[in-house]
Amino acid sequence: MTSLAAALGLLPLAYGIGAGSDMLKPLAIAVIGALTLSVLLSLIATPTVYFVMRILRKKFDTEKGLVINKL
Repeated sequence: MTSLAAALGLLPLAYGIGAGSDMLKPLAIAVIGALTLSVLLSLIATPTVYFVMRILRKKFDTEKGLVINKL
């Protein structure tokens, strides 16, 4: 939610509206891109990595006969 608010707040600067926007336009575009990428990574990549690690843990634990947690 805070990333969305920050990105929306930077949109006028990214579009070139306002005083001194020519100088700060590339900065606004870079910050909006970084915020978008960080949100996507935290919502998609992190759960995917945890899911894959859980599958690998179950696979290697059952091969050795060491089932620790059956979730």
